[in-house]
Amino acid sequence: MVFPPRTPFRENWLVITHGLTQPLSAKEVAGVDMPSGYGYEFGFLANDNPAWAPEALQQLLTYVMQSGTPIERGHRVPMGFFPHASNIITPELGKIPEEANHHPLGEMRAVLFWPYMSYPRGFSSSTGYFSILLGTTITQTEWNMAKATSSAHLLLLLFKAGIGQISDLLRPTVTNKKRWASEWQSIRCLPEEEVEQLLLEYATLD
Repeated sequence: MVFPPRTPFRENWLVITHGLTQPLSAKEVAGVDMPSGYGYEFGFLANDNPAWAPEALQQLLTYVMQSGTPIERGHRVPMGFFPHASNIITPELGKIPEEANHHPLGEMRAVLFWPYMSYPRGFSSSTGYFSILLGTTITQTEWNMAKATSSAHLLLLLFKAGIGQISDLLRPTVTNKKRWASEWQSIRCLPEEEVEQLLLEYATLD
């Protein structure tokens, strides 16, 4: 499902899946205090209409359903974005081989998943509760930064830098700017629990 910006509530494009949180039968409904279906719908936020997002979501859904391996809060999934004629961009799930002849667009090499900070408490329904798990594209350098600390550490830096959970395939690594490289040196030393508390300052708690 594709939702254009809706000022003043949301200034960005939002693309989300539909169906993961819907139980397939009444037997799968565990109760209103339990996750509904998978418990998450996947999504992307972008400044412009991300024509690549539906295909990226389709690949993620296929991976989850066929592999039986869940994608959850804080997970990082390798993904590259490849340019084609007529300005078409194709996402490709998985790590990009170093010997690949077709080079990806920009620096983005993975997607970091975290609950949508505009709705941190999630949603409730008659079949249980669920959240929107947003994917944020990150560079290889940022991926390494998150591996050395946590996804929460990197996401806090992205919010401080004004990027937040926006996927921008053409942006450079956030620490290319001295200000954010310096900020990272402070963030990376913090305990993960403290970082997650600081992240809540960027959440909409209405």
